Amino acid sequence: MITNLPPLIKKDLKEFNQVEAQGWIINSAIKIEEYLDYIIFQYFDPKRPKFFRSHVLNSSIMSFGSKLKVLNAILDYSKETNSLITNIQKIAAIRNAFAHNNTKHSLKFNLENNGEYKTKLWAEDVINVMNSQGKIIAKNNFEYMCEFLKLYEEVEPILKKILESLVNLAKSQNEKVQ
Repeated sequence: MITNLPPLIKKDLKEFNQVEAQGWIINSAIKIEEYLDYIIFQYFDPKRPKFFRSHVLNSSIMSFGSKLKVLNAILDYSKETNSLITNIQKIAAIRNAFAHNNTKHSLKFNLENNGEYKTKLWAEDVINVMNSQGKIIAKNNFEYMCEFLKLYEEVEPILKKILESLVNLAKSQNEKVQ
């Protein structure tokens, strides 16, 4: 069954070091993929369940993106569905950014002129990602993690509801047959 996210021992996402941040993001994205697996499994109700899980839903065979396409086909095409798919795609993009890039430490400064010159200097951790136009942009690690968490908190209850409705539908169909 789907496991819950591990509890956050840290009080703030800012307390994560690079390795912890990467692990937390990747582990959380795996939870989303588990939901996709269970929804697809429940929808198709395969005659050979072990084989279906081990071979068809295996990440080496069916990628996260492919599972998302199957989910899209399973659901009715509505505004809510489009939003769900878009948010899961964003989760996957953030997961990929953390899985395939290292954090860079960036020192930034800003010179303001509001009648007098003021210089602001700060350091931040950034991760370089490619945007939809193919340009590399630096994203603030903490803000990117917060975006991921917000998306996860929006997506997870919807996936849970979809899975529960498929389970309930299967139960009611089994009761009718008996």
